[in-house]
Amino acid sequence: MELADVLRRHPAVWVVEDDSIGPLDPVLPPSLGGELPDRVVRIRSYCKAYGIDVRTSVLGGSRELLDRAMKMRSHGVGSNSRILQNTLAHLIGSADAARAVSVAHERYASRRTSLLNALIDRGIEAFAGPHSLVVWVTVSDETAALVALARQGISVGAGSRSFVEAPERQLLRLSATQLPDDREQIGQLADIVAGAVAESSREFFD
Repeated sequence: MELADVLRRHPAVWVVEDDSIGPLDPVLPPSLGGELPDRVVRIRSYCKAYGIDVRTSVLGGSRELLDRAMKMRSHGVGSNSRILQNTLAHLIGSADAARAVSVAHERYASRRTSLLNALIDRGIEAFAGPHSLVVWVTVSDETAALVALARQGISVGAGSRSFVEAPERQLLRLSATQLPDDREQIGQLADIVAGAVAESSREFFD
């Protein structure tokens, strides 16, 4: 792998792999663990799949890196509830939980596809990853679009706050998990988003 070859030239660099949606993604994300087993830490979150009450993650990697991470966390005295840990372990091994997560994945995918198609039908530039829980909408003025949607009682994420570095274009971040299943309602939402996109592209003169 090209990235692994680059990292081999920088032996002091850790690789932190953040799996933020966990089992909601039916395909395991790629990992450098096989190439750089002593330098990779993977963090897998489960709260999106099992609910925010199970607000804990699983940390995996080499013993040296995990020991160092634990010492850096509250000087080694931080700990997670044993009840939460046992609950998560039970859910990970539960066939019923796996079926529920599979149904959730299908519903989220349906909502995401419905919104994408509705936006594209209205001439809006929108896109999403193949298993993403987010729909991205391109706008001319992020702030103006956010304000226009807020006036309609709709809260969405700002693209400028979603990346380590500012993206090349201005974006809105819409969560597929919060969308309705009803396609008529999704169409109404797409109309409102289209109006906000149009408003963000207006030119105002004093």
